[in-house]
Amino acid sequence: MTFYRRLGEGLPERRSPPRDAFQADPKALRRWIEELPLANSAVASRMLFQALREMNQMTIDPSTRLAALEALRVPITGVTDAIDRQVVGASFPVPPPKAQLATLGRDLQRQLALGFRLAVYEFCAPDGKVPFLRGKAVALALERAIGHLGEELCKGYLVYAAPPESVWRMMNALFAFALASRLDDKAVDGPVSGTSGTPRQAFTHALLMAVSNPYRLTQKEIHETAQATRGWAAKAVLRGAVPGEAVFAVPLDEDRGPGYLPEERSSSGAARLALDTAPLQEELERQLANAEGAACGLPVAGRAGNAAMISADLVRRLLVNWRFVPERAQ
Repeated sequence: MTFYRRLGEGLPERRSPPRDAFQADPKALRRWIEELPLANSAVASRMLFQALREMNQMTIDPSTRLAALEALRVPITGVTDAIDRQVVGASFPVPPPKAQLATLGRDLQRQLALGFRLAVYEFCAPDGKVPFLRGKAVALALERAIGHLGEELCKGYLVYAAPPESVWRMMNALFAFALASRLDDKAVDGPVSGTSGTPRQAFTHALLMAVSNPYRLTQKEIHETAQATRGWAAKAVLRGAVPGEAVFAVPLDEDRGPGYLPEERSSSGAARLALDTAPLQEELERQLANAEGAACGLPVAGRAGNAAMISADLVRRLLVNWRFVPERAQ
């Protein structure tokens, strides 16, 4: 119940939609999406942001909300990928026009995550219990809410922006609620077409990105690491914390992740979970040993399910980042 109450923090006040409000019913929404000017990512992004913000302030059935958000994810993914292509490789500091686009991309992820959090909160109102036969819908909303908060962080890494206040706090609360509701391993349609995912995998992906120390990677490497760790997340182990273990502490009751730098990491205090990257490290070391040639890369699944490659050099540097350094050795 504690983490369910936290899910209600900062939710916007909702009202019955006026006659001229954004239409969330399937037929009207499909027509609206078809008319989006997707060739102009900046204009389309602003229209999508306004639609999300309006919908997040409307009183609508959580099933209708969830279906509408799922429909909007498709064009949002397209325009934010287009924004990323403009941002990656830009000079630093990022020029103001591109910085504004990058901010819009993060805002879209934040509004999407808020909408899916609203769906979780409304499905389980008023006492935080998952209704009968609603487990899959709640698990889907949890996976999406966690995943889009993770995407907001990733978009920030691309421009070396610090995590916004409360992003980690809310992501931690969402996963804690998934654990308490026994939905953390509930499989749903994955964030990439043709795949499956779970709230646990979405959360582990965000944790892996954090311990990869993205602020010391180039923009291209951040983009490649985000893509690769999405698929690798299933190989890392997220479990109960045991004091003194050489693993990354995950404090579910705080507004922070496992730490971006060794000096930010601690296995003591209020940590509830531990991220153990050892199984993933062993698997990647095996793949590297089997790869042909020192410069050969490893295949990873792309956003649309297509194959992509990550360089062997980058994988080796990530493996170094994932080696836990105990506090007394720092």
